[in-house]
Amino acid sequence: MALILENSDCPLCGELLKGKEIEAFPTFIENPLDDLIFANDAAFHRECLEKHPLYERLMERWEICDRARKDILASKHECMICHVPVSNPDECFGLGFFTYDSQSPLYPLNYRVCHDTCLVPGAFAVEIADELRRLKSDIHSGKIACLLDCLGIETVDHSCVVCSQEITGVTERFYFGDALFKPPHLLSQFNNRISHYRCLSKINYGRYLMEIAKRV
Repeated sequence: MALILENSDCPLCGELLKGKEIEAFPTFIENPLDDLIFANDAAFHRECLEKHPLYERLMERWEICDRARKDILASKHECMICHVPVSNPDECFGLGFFTYDSQSPLYPLNYRVCHDTCLVPGAFAVEIADELRRLKSDIHSGKIACLLDCLGIETVDHSCVVCSQEITGVTERFYFGDALFKPPHLLSQFNNRISHYRCLSKINYGRYLMEIAKRV
C-alpha cells in the first residue's frame, strides 16, 4: 500500500493528506501507458479522487484486483495452473491485469499468480493464447510477450540487452514492449528485447519510464 507520511500531499489538489479521509492504493497498475497509472502506489483525499473523471474506471479495476488478492490469500497463493500453493516468492509469476470483460477467457487470469515453471507450452487453452495475441498492443506488451514466449507461441531473444548474457529464469526477465520507440530514438534498441531485472539500473530505467510518459 502507498506509504503515507506526515507531510504527504494529495497528488490531485497538492494539499496535505492529513486531516481528511484518504483513499490509498498499492502497486497494481503495471503498464506505464495505462490511463490509471496515476493511482499506482498512491494515496489521495477521497473527495478529490471521487471528482476525477476516471474514478469509476479506477474503482472497477481496484475491485477486480482486490477480489483476486482476497481469493489468492484464501487459497494460500494457489498456482492457477497446477493448483499447488506458490510457497517461494522467487518462483511466483504475477499475471497482472488483462481485461474488464467478464465474458473474456482472460478474465479469470486477472491478477492471479502461478509458478514460473508452470508457464510452458500447453499451459493455457488455445482461446486464451488467441486473446493474448489480440490484446498485445492494448495492454502491457512486454508482459504479453513474456507469456507468449513462455507458452512457446512467439519467441524473443533470451540474451540480456544490457549485459548480453542469456537469461534462464522467467522471473529474472524484464520484457520491454514492442516498438515503443522508433529509430533513431536512443531507446529503440530495447524494442522487443529483454533484460535482467538487476540490469535495469545500468540503463537508467527511470529515464526510460519518463520517455514513455511523454507519449501518453
